[in-house]
Amino acid sequence: MSPYEIAAVVLSSIAIIATAINIVFYFRLTREYNGLVKEQNKIAQGQAETSMRELIMSARRNVETVSEKVACRNEETDDVVKTIYEQMFDSAQEDLRNAYEEACSRYRDGKVDKERFKRMYSTEIRRLVEDDAQKENYDTISTPYECTVVVYKEWFQLEK
Repeated sequence: MSPYEIAAVVLSSIAIIATAINIVFYFRLTREYNGLVKEQNKIAQGQAETSMRELIMSARRNVETVSEKVACRNEETDDVVKTIYEQMFDSAQEDLRNAYEEACSRYRDGKVDKERFKRMYSTEIRRLVEDDAQKENYDTISTPYECTVVVYKEWFQLEK
């Protein structure tokens, strides 16, 4: 073997070893990267669930606040003020329905943990949809709260 052939064999061997090392590092880094991506997805999912919960709690507090104002009015309250309170109450209830609609939309899109979502919201959604005062918002064919109705039916339709 000539010195050139020996050098070629040595360089080829070094290239093969370097390629093998690169492959090993590639798989290690890919595995670590995938783990980081999963962790980031869980963090993002947690943030989405937290913001969704805050939205619902804020809407619920607003309904409670307006309910107190409506309940505190008396017979001497001006008709205009009564009308304003009733409109505020209707608006607050709509905000609450919209908050649940947003939550159910995220559930259907897979942006939240489905098991945890069901544990946290199944009772609330059932009460909301089955509430006699809310039925007209959910019983219509062209309801604006389609995601809430779909989730409700998915969870409770089998029980009827």
